[in-house]
Formats: sequence, C-alpha cells, structure tokens
Amino acid sequence: MSHLLSRLDYDIDYWSHMLNTIRKRFYARMLYVSYDDLAHDPASQMRRIFHFLGANETLSFDSGATLKMSSERVSDQVENLEQVAAALRGTRWEVPGGWRRSRRARR
Repeated sequence: MSHLLSRLDYDIDYWSHMLNTIRKRFYARMLYVSYDDLAHDPASQMRRIFHFLGANETLSFDSGATLKMSSERVSDQVENLEQVAAALRGTRWEVPGGWRRSRRARR
C-alpha cells in the first residue's frame, strides 16, 4: 500500500509541475477546461473553447463524438515514443522529465 501512495505522490507532484510549467509558458494563450465540467456540460464548455479560439460560438457540437476510445495512456499507444520525445527535445513541446510508459506497457 505504501508503494501505491508513494507512486501517487510522485504522479501528483509530476503533473502539478507540468501544469505550472505550462501555465508559466502559455498563460495568456491557455484556457483551462476541467474534465468534470466538460463531461457535465459539454455544450457550454465547447462554447467557451470556441470563444477562446475565436471561432464561431454557435457551431454545432456532437457530444457523442467526444467519448474516449481507449483506456490506455497516449504514451503507451505511441510505438516510437523515444523518437517523438527526441524530436521534441529542446522545443516548446518538450515534456519536462520526459514521457514515460506505464508499467503495464513496459512488460
């Protein structure tokens, strides 16, 4: 159990650092969208997103098209993850600390 709590602490620290880095770099060009808000009221959240992007806020939106298609992490689905990470190194899209595959995907 303590291993799980340690891992959870690590993950929370990692994602908090990631979010803070993104906020510092892109604050003026970033819109925070909560998954809970998006899941609860997709039409309202999509209007906010369209407004932020300068798009027509009255565009139709099919909330059925937003269902997550996989339970896997994106980093576990990318076959050439190391190449992608290397290509992004030194750019504004570099992931601090690098991308990690889940333990399940490493087996």
